[in-house]
Amino acid sequence: MQGYVHSIETFGTVDGDGIRFVLFLSGCRLGCKFCHNPDSWQIGSGQAMTAKEILGKVDDYRPYFEASGGGLTITGGDPLVQPEFTAEILELANKAGINTCLETSGFGDSEAFAKLVSMADTVMYGLKGFSSKAYRQLTAHDGTVIRRNLDILGKLKSQARIRYLVIPTVTDTAGEIAQLARFLRPLPAQFEIEPIAYHTMGLGKWEALGRPYQLDHLRPPTEDEMLSFIMSLKQHGLKAMGTAPASDELSA
Repeated sequence: MQGYVHSIETFGTVDGDGIRFVLFLSGCRLGCKFCHNPDSWQIGSGQAMTAKEILGKVDDYRPYFEASGGGLTITGGDPLVQPEFTAEILELANKAGINTCLETSGFGDSEAFAKLVSMADTVMYGLKGFSSKAYRQLTAHDGTVIRRNLDILGKLKSQARIRYLVIPTVTDTAGEIAQLARFLRPLPAQFEIEPIAYHTMGLGKWEALGRPYQLDHLRPPTEDEMLSFIMSLKQHGLKAMGTAPASDELSA
């Protein structure tokens, strides 16, 4: 089987624990209006490779990432667009004893998603807010599939990381956080939430592709807003990455 690879990063440090060999697969159907890699959306674009060829490249860098407790991260685009190919890569990596991380938005077939989650050592799940309102504003969908697959993840993995996009007035509101907390707290998994600050670094790619950027009215969060978001998560009983100041410091 051949799949399509958008790009490869051999020394990744932000897509999982340790140093990672990061495989960016082509194809994404979520349509995020802020995406910094819209060139990765097209299904069937990029370099055609077999899973065996990919594992050969991964093996070349194995001494570097294993010394740091790292491994292979499969991301995109979104791996759920090429689930059979992703499963084959994970199977070969597991047989070779390579640590694997699946990074996904969660937008895809639930049966395929459950299979990939069960095969990966760890999962990083990218939330673009939580409510249908936020998803409609920021993507081409309403988030129903993503919430369904998040429920599946919470029942299949004892631990998982949520990468949550923080956009002032859109995804960091009291309502979004409360809905997220009500959804996550009953699930068996111990979720760790990593706040990701919204940015516009992909604007140049949108312009190069001749596509209008629709979120010009939004701005990145300040450091204080990120800290306030982290504190709000912790007040709702959620585990958040990052350090929040005491409440009196935030109100100063």
